[in-house]
Amino acid sequence: MGGKWFANRGQIVQTLAAIIGTCLAGVAVYFVLKNNQSLPPKTSVFYALTVVAIFLLGIWIGRLSKPTQRFFETQLSERKDEAASPVIGGSASIGDINIYPHPPAAPAVVVEPEEKVTPRIIFLGAEYIEMTEGLESRGLYRAVGVRGEGKGIVASFRNEDAKATAYAIWAHLRYRDEGGKEIGTGVSGAFWLDKGTEVITLRPDESGAIVVLLYLGNQGFIVPWIERRNWRGRRSAGFPQSFRSASCPATVEIRLRDQDGNSLLDAPVVLEISGREDSVTIKQVEP
Repeated sequence: MGGKWFANRGQIVQTLAAIIGTCLAGVAVYFVLKNNQSLPPKTSVFYALTVVAIFLLGIWIGRLSKPTQRFFETQLSERKDEAASPVIGGSASIGDINIYPHPPAAPAVVVEPEEKVTPRIIFLGAEYIEMTEGLESRGLYRAVGVRGEGKGIVASFRNEDAKATAYAIWAHLRYRDEGGKEIGTGVSGAFWLDKGTEVITLRPDESGAIVVLLYLGNQGFIVPWIERRNWRGRRSAGFPQSFRSASCPATVEIRLRDQDGNSLLDAPVVLEISGREDSVTIKQVEP
């Protein structure tokens, strides 16, 4: 490349010969001056030419070093330009050293959060059926082929969403008398029929029924439910409870919510109840 001082071996030999000749001439001059204290004419001409040759040799070496100096100055300028501009790619080399700049960084990928879809639950209807308790009085089940232990009202719902699953559905009930006054403080955690639990999951097209109330004859009605609270280090332990009232309700308001508190119904379902234990009529009140 252009930065080399000697193009071939002949230049190297020539330069070494000139240096050696200069050294020998210097030794000879030293002894002549020491013995004669003056130089012969021929000797003076020889040494004058030797001085000129050394001077020309210095000029030649200086010219050879200039291309190398210019080369390094050019490389330094290019490096400064590269540092001031965005890195595009490619490579550069200085002598036997190759410089490979880092490739441009890939643009950050922004992932949009998926919009959470709340499933759509619809009301299918209510019915008056016979029910029986589960093992250890855990939950209420439809009495099929056996005599029921009591009669009550259940309300059925279905997940109409084609894709989304409704997780951890809780039923919240409010009871009112004929004058519209609320009876008690309501129930949060009513049992799901045939499930033995107060929380269920409905996949698309799946359905479930809530136990709205059980009649106690002349003693009014009762609603079994589950209370969740921490107990002995256990998180959200379930404790069976029951809501009792001597007066039967005229209306029941049903709300369904998921584990995040989102409402799963377009509007609360309100059922109007008339009659007594032997003859019960249930009608939905349009919002």
